[in-house]
Amino acid sequence: MASQHASEWHLQAAINAAAGLADVASQATFQPSRTFQGSRPGFFFTAGPQGLGYYLDEKQADEGKAEEPEPEQVKQLDPEELLKQAEEDAHIDQIQLLDAKGLKRIVTALEKKYKENLEQRMKYAEAPEKFLDSEVDLDEQVKSLLQVAGSPDLYPLLVELNPFPTLLSCLSHENTDIAGDTVELLMELTDADVLQEHEEEARSLVAALLENNVLELLVQRLTSFNEKVEEEAKAVFNCLNTFENMVETDPSVAEQVVEKTRLMKWLLGRIRPREFDSNKQQASELLAVLVQGSEKNQKKLGELNGIDVLLQCVALYKGRDPGTAEEEEFMQDCFDVLCSAMMLPENKQAFVKAEGVELMWLMLANKRQSRFGALKLLDYAATRYGAPCEKLVDLGGLKHLFGAFMGKAKIRGPTGERDVEQEVEERCISLVASLFTNLGPKGGRRERVGAKFVENEFEKADRLLEIYFRYYDRVAAQEALIERRLNEEKEEEEEDEDEVTPEQIWMERMEAGLFTLHQASLVLAHIWGLGDTGLRKRILGVLHQRSHSLAHVRAALLEYYGSIGDDGQPEDVARLRSRAREALIAVGATPEELEQQQQQQQQQPQRGAKGEEPAGDGGEVRHAGKASKLEASNAALRERKDKTGDAVDMDADMDVAMEVEEGEAPEPAQVKREQPEERESKQKVEEEKRDKEGDTRARESKREKEKDREQRHRTKEKEKDRGARDRPEKEDEDGRRDRKDRERRREREREREEDRKAEIKAEEEEEAERERAARKKEERAARESRELEEDRAAAKEAKERERRAKKEEDRTKSRGEERGGQ
Repeated sequence: MASQHASEWHLQAAINAAAGLADVASQATFQPSRTFQGSRPGFFFTAGPQGLGYYLDEKQADEGKAEEPEPEQVKQLDPEELLKQAEEDAHIDQIQLLDAKGLKRIVTALEKKYKENLEQRMKYAEAPEKFLDSEVDLDEQVKSLLQVAGSPDLYPLLVELNPFPTLLSCLSHENTDIAGDTVELLMELTDADVLQEHEEEARSLVAALLENNVLELLVQRLTSFNEKVEEEAKAVFNCLNTFENMVETDPSVAEQVVEKTRLMKWLLGRIRPREFDSNKQQASELLAVLVQGSEKNQKKLGELNGIDVLLQCVALYKGRDPGTAEEEEFMQDCFDVLCSAMMLPENKQAFVKAEGVELMWLMLANKRQSRFGALKLLDYAATRYGAPCEKLVDLGGLKHLFGAFMGKAKIRGPTGERDVEQEVEERCISLVASLFTNLGPKGGRRERVGAKFVENEFEKADRLLEIYFRYYDRVAAQEALIERRLNEEKEEEEEDEDEVTPEQIWMERMEAGLFTLHQASLVLAHIWGLGDTGLRKRILGVLHQRSHSLAHVRAALLEYYGSIGDDGQPEDVARLRSRAREALIAVGATPEELEQQQQQQQQQPQRGAKGEEPAGDGGEVRHAGKASKLEASNAALRERKDKTGDAVDMDADMDVAMEVEEGEAPEPAQVKREQPEERESKQKVEEEKRDKEGDTRARESKREKEKDREQRHRTKEKEKDRGARDRPEKEDEDGRRDRKDRERRREREREREEDRKAEIKAEEEEEAERERAARKKEERAARESRELEEDRAAAKEAKERERRAKKEEDRTKSRGEERGGQ
């Protein structure tokens, strides 16, 4: 950055040398200025009768007129000569690069100028013109430190000299120009370009700034800037950039600045106004950086009512698209912040309470650019949480979701190198899987989702299988590449420090699309479990066409079942495992297989740790440890590669389908099929067992209902007695809160009802307008047809009269001739 400032200074010097001095006589006699902006030919800076600014120096102007030479003929110079002349005029040969000695001199001068300015301000507090020169010197000295940004190798020396107390004191200076230049200096010193090549130096600089309370001072200065002034608005932009640079250099700064300061509250207030500017976009970007990956900051965002604020921000784009690229980035930043906040269950609850699902549903229906962010946010909110899934189905959102799933609704994503279509496809699969996982059997919502795969001749099931095959091929290709690489390492038998770990293998497979493959397999298993005969035949037919079977789906699901972690609420994790277990049993998995998969998942960390220990030769042991993860995770997939195995799987699939239709528990492909007699006896035992369990549950349910009824009766009697004895004058706080909540819900229902009525009324008016237009068109056509018929009749009548007149004329003529002959 220092070289950039030097080049700008050289260019300005060249322009001044080529253009010469301006005609001072033609300028105004006074140029107002709040601060000293450098020398100006023909003027001097002072506080005069017209205020603070530049006044015309008449003596210098007269001398300039007297000595003004006659204009010479301008010589045309080529670019090389012009550049050479500019360098000579700028005295570039006299410029020296900053070294350690020069840095010490600048730091010493900075401290000296700061003390002088402080003394002058205290001495002449009532006469600003007397300490004006010292402030100009201090400002120039702060700017001179910009050279250090171009020499990151001097950062250790800068930290050792420790000018930061003096420098950060300038942030609190009453002169906003000095404070703004200090913020710009901090932004340049912490620039991300420095981190790429001088990471240690940048970290040491940020650590030194943190020791001197840079976060608190920056936030204090940030809140005092007036953005209506252009210079101060630029200082706010630089301040936000400085925070972002420090977080990029040291990620722990994100939690520190939120914990120690009011920055997050200021950011939420800054993005709230409807008017858009660059600082609003920068505030949203910084908010996204602070919230991403930090559970503390996500929790703080929810406590500050940030979910509601962000929903209000994205609601602006429900009916319109962003006007500029910066505004589009602001909208995407707001969606990113909301998605990061959805990692916490309490934020998901706030999202549902603030009617976020309804807003996302409206965005999906309005066909605007915000649909991409709405789909992404719904995916995050519905993960391991049932309330958004229920609301989405109740609102009729399945129509828009499956429209995007089928690729019929074209969704525009953010501009860039991202594959929007692929991401939309993955989001839809993940959201459908969440619907099957989180929706319960009550209310018929789960059946409504499953019915979508049956309608229109199973077109959605065909689309699901298409996605499943595509991601299966991607993952298989990546597995083959990993296996080939491991074999090459085993043949070389060389010790490699960067050996492939099981975690790296897992991440490579995830990048190839393993997560979407798991989700597609989960949805396939769930729709298989619906029991629709036509749907099952369609799934088996398409699978067998591609030499696949239910064993492939079951193998992917077993891996998914073993990879379910304990993150999140215990009840959500239990529900996730229970639904995955149901899906596995539906496609023929046995409890023994499920137990074995859980045991393998628990042993994997131990096996990975053993693989990292050096033992014996080292190379073969490490290779075995690396390959074991891949072998364990893909064993079921590689068992079905030959055609004979595929044929056996096809027969087993048909058996599973028929047994499930008969009410029998699904049988895995590897287990030998039972005889019909054994199957009938087993079925009778199971039916008797189910009848007994049903009777037991019915009796228990009846007893519980009777107990509840008695308890409610006793409670009512006690309340009546208590009310008769002493009725309280005031309602308790809970009752008032419940009443307010009910009133608020009624108000929201009324507003939604009014909106629906307004939409219905608008549609009716449009329909009536279309009918009136159609009637007018018909009336116009009928009127034109009548006029045409009338014209034809009039023409015909005129012809008839003409014919009659001619006939009468002929008759008269003939009579006259007869009379003349007589």
